[in-house]
Amino acid sequence: MSDQRPDNWHAADLRKDWSAEDPGGIRLDLTDAEWSIIAPLLPGAEGKKNGRPRPDDRKVINGIFFVLRTGTPWRDLPERYGHPTVYNRFNR
Repeated sequence: MSDQRPDNWHAADLRKDWSAEDPGGIRLDLTDAEWSIIAPLLPGAEGKKNGRPRPDDRKVINGIFFVLRTGTPWRDLPERYGHPTVYNRFNR
């Protein structure tokens, strides 16, 4: 498989195209098949209950991947991912 990008191609062009097509970032979220592979590997996946309810792991992982894929600063992470939780979980 060959890479057929023009010589003047930049990663910023991808972000520009992405934001025009999908401003919510939903196409960057994990698919059900991808999530079914990752979910059992997370700590607490066995349903441990101690204290307050755990935030939705899928939203948190999608938020981390959103920042890593787009280069968006943490402070600009869309609210649907839950900014403080995503940032804190990433830093652990």
